[in-house]
Amino acid sequence: MNENYSNLPVNDTTFWASEKSIIEEKVFSSIMTLESVENQIVGDGNILWTIGLKKADKLEHFQIPFKFKKSSLVSKTIALNQEVSIEGQRIIVQKITIDPIRAEVKLKVDPNNSKKIFSFNNMKFMNDIGNEWMINNIGTSFRSLDETDWTIKSQSPYFNDSDNLKLVFGKIGAIDKGDAFILIDTESKKFLRKPSGSIFSDLEIENRKVSFTMDVNGEDTMLVSSSFVDNDGKEFFIKYDFTNPMPGKKYVKGFYKKTDERGLKIEFELPMESIQSPLRFDIVSYPSWIEEDVELEVK
Repeated sequence: MNENYSNLPVNDTTFWASEKSIIEEKVFSSIMTLESVENQIVGDGNILWTIGLKKADKLEHFQIPFKFKKSSLVSKTIALNQEVSIEGQRIIVQKITIDPIRAEVKLKVDPNNSKKIFSFNNMKFMNDIGNEWMINNIGTSFRSLDETDWTIKSQSPYFNDSDNLKLVFGKIGAIDKGDAFILIDTESKKFLRKPSGSIFSDLEIENRKVSFTMDVNGEDTMLVSSSFVDNDGKEFFIKYDFTNPMPGKKYVKGFYKKTDERGLKIEFELPMESIQSPLRFDIVSYPSWIEEDVELEVK
């Protein structure tokens, strides 16, 4: 192949290459470590944000000035302490705090309720002209270890133009407490207990490894706790790839993976020390719902 391209203009956008062109890739990477962060107020609403970036042995400091104006808007706290009953489950709405950018609802769930509550999925504020303020996304609900105190954050009705505002509970994730766990017999290799109409299946126990499948409807949702308790009350945590071990806790190795469009499989090793069957996993989420329409007047 002997062709002359010397007459082509320099800025021609057409690219020419031989039949055996080689494209060479160059990769550049760098790591910067945040060494220090310091804020300095230098005037009314003026801030100098100072950071130090360390590269190898060299430390460079940068100052980023910015200005802010403190808002004159203040939070509104509405003390309610009103009880609602939803399909026989007693819940006390203690107070609502409304900020310009978010709202916070404090709830107290009666520990003597017959159901274990997992989530308040569709809680929202609504006024009489049809405006709605909903829970922002997953991760906006917080509950105490005994699962009685709840804090739920949502969009804020701070600038509500209506004189009427209601708290609407909507769909609540809940299951009978008698169905809120599974029991695995490592000797008979069977589920001794699981919820009626259960979505737990395919239990296998071989070579000191236990596995079972959950029908999670295609979602990456863990339905059971990350630990199990044997019949003597000894607790063991499953160490997945993302687990940060806690000091003083006992761990066994495990993993989970998708099995198909709906299923999620859990596998874990049995402890080397002696354990007493059956093993109990608490259910932490389940597709079981309370959908009774309950509303509470806020103002």
